[in-house]
Amino acid sequence: MQPFSIKCVTCKSKLTVSKSSLLGQILACPKCGSMVQIPENNLTETEVLTPTTESSTSADVQEQLQDHTDTVEDFGYTASQNINEEFSQIANHSGNDRKTAKNTEENLQPETMSEWIDTSATDKRKKLLVTFSCISTLILIGIIITFSLSGEHSSEISVNTNQENSHPVNSINTGKENADQPTVNSVTANVTSEKTDLEVTGASKTERPVSTADNPEKPGESTENKTPDPVEEEVPLPVAPEGLTPEAPDGADAENMSEELDSVIEDIAPFLSNAPIDIENAAPVAKLPTADKNTPRPPATPINIQSGLRFTVPEIDVTNPIPLNKFLEFLGTLGNIPFTYDLESLELMNISYAVAVQHTSEKQTIEQILTRVLEEQQLAHQIKDGHVLILAKSHVDSAISSTIYKQEQGDTIENQPTAEKLSNVINRLLAIDEFDIAKPVADEENEKVFHLEISGTNRTQDRVRKLLTRLQNTQAETDSYEANIWAQYQKKFTMDFNDGTPLLQILVHLNSISELQFQANWKNIWQAGWTPASQVDVTTEDEPLQECLDQALTNNGLSYIARANGVLEITSAAHALAANQIGIYDLKKLPLTKRDALVKTLKQLAEDGQNDVDIRFMETLPDGRMGLSAPAAIHRLVAEQLN
Repeated sequence: MQPFSIKCVTCKSKLTVSKSSLLGQILACPKCGSMVQIPENNLTETEVLTPTTESSTSADVQEQLQDHTDTVEDFGYTASQNINEEFSQIANHSGNDRKTAKNTEENLQPETMSEWIDTSATDKRKKLLVTFSCISTLILIGIIITFSLSGEHSSEISVNTNQENSHPVNSINTGKENADQPTVNSVTANVTSEKTDLEVTGASKTERPVSTADNPEKPGESTENKTPDPVEEEVPLPVAPEGLTPEAPDGADAENMSEELDSVIEDIAPFLSNAPIDIENAAPVAKLPTADKNTPRPPATPINIQSGLRFTVPEIDVTNPIPLNKFLEFLGTLGNIPFTYDLESLELMNISYAVAVQHTSEKQTIEQILTRVLEEQQLAHQIKDGHVLILAKSHVDSAISSTIYKQEQGDTIENQPTAEKLSNVINRLLAIDEFDIAKPVADEENEKVFHLEISGTNRTQDRVRKLLTRLQNTQAETDSYEANIWAQYQKKFTMDFNDGTPLLQILVHLNSISELQFQANWKNIWQAGWTPASQVDVTTEDEPLQECLDQALTNNGLSYIARANGVLEITSAAHALAANQIGIYDLKKLPLTKRDALVKTLKQLAEDGQNDVDIRFMETLPDGRMGLSAPAAIHRLVAEQLN
């Protein structure tokens, strides 16, 4: 025969029929398992029937496996017809038995009854009647039970035909055997007399309810005729025979499937997103800066500082005051000298790198001019790692000394427990290598008055003085440089430097669009392998300044630190992790769950000491606020939770 195609309405796939033996049959689709009607001729492409219900499907499948010519309806009709025939046969036998018994009784009666006068014969006859009556009663009861069971079996057969085809035949045969035997017995019993038959009938009417009540089980649940409940088993789909194969979808079907897939994607697209989920009261995570491990950069080539410092300037006249950083930029251009500011040192001495300076001289070297200008501002310079470092003059000396810190009379510490608490705070937040730098000491004139003795370098003593000043300022709820400029971090900017732009140019651009003052620590940046001409890529569109800084700095092994007066120091990741800052925070306004999560995170960071980060944490200071000595990244974590 010539192969032709049909289509499955369920999975929309085309099936090729190549054998004539499959014509007119109902088979399963090889792709989806739905039932497929194959036409008897191949003149037109015919669509298949829709899937049938579970009961009819299982019956059709079982019939196809056994005989392709029989159907479920044939079995059901045969069972019903056989049962009806049995009922009619039983009814005819009963009617004939009654007529036969009546005729027999009439024939047996003698013309004259006077001859039967023997009393012994009469007693035997009575006994025979009683015996036959009992036997007839039992036979009738058996017939009634048989009829009831046969009726129930016929209903079960009609319900369970689709599940087990063997049960109807067995039930019908059983009904035949049970029905035939009572019929023969009833003929024998009814030969006795019509009177006996009537008595037995009356007895059966009275005894039938009694037998039902005595037997608590239902008639359909007897041990002999009880049929087990059918177990629903999954009927496997028939395997498609040879000659019925699916066709590959053509271009039109493929296009339709693509359109359906696109519509599904459009429906679920609003529920798909890769944006981070903000879980309220979740434990915060600190974003610590790390060096660029993928492409480690060696330190940049150092510059010959000595030759630049020995350069002689014929004449310089700066009568109008200009910022210090501008003046040093001019000197750096003359002698090719990179200047770097120790911003912590300037902060401790309350000196700004933009302090106004002026100078007039002739035929002096750059080093002489630099020394004179810095000494006027209590500053000094040091040559470190190929850079000229500007710092406070008192911090140049690294000698350790002890100083008694005395407060004014109104704020004098008048009891030892209070002095011990302050000493504990200072040692917890500022001590290095478990060396106590503060301890309470009694006054020489009044033993009830205690002061604080500070031991350390000039920089250490200035740190203690700065901390005590901040502790006395209880008007400010939060005293942290990172928290003070957090609002500036959240301002949004658009940057487009994706073709490689010098780092210095990006910092100048950020300094111009932001209210912060960007100051690069070129000494540390140089050690990280970066120079002002090193190129970076930054591309943002209406994103916070913090995201811009992360792309330009954090992603390249650099970082930033907030300083006093809105100054943002750009430095290396290693320096940002090593340079601890002290922040004082009031957490009373935070929700309890959020505050507990923050405190738990800080305690865990302080205990673990990950990445060699020195985190010192005091949950409660004497004034009730929280004290934290940690890198700038940890302070940004706390500032984010407070805002």
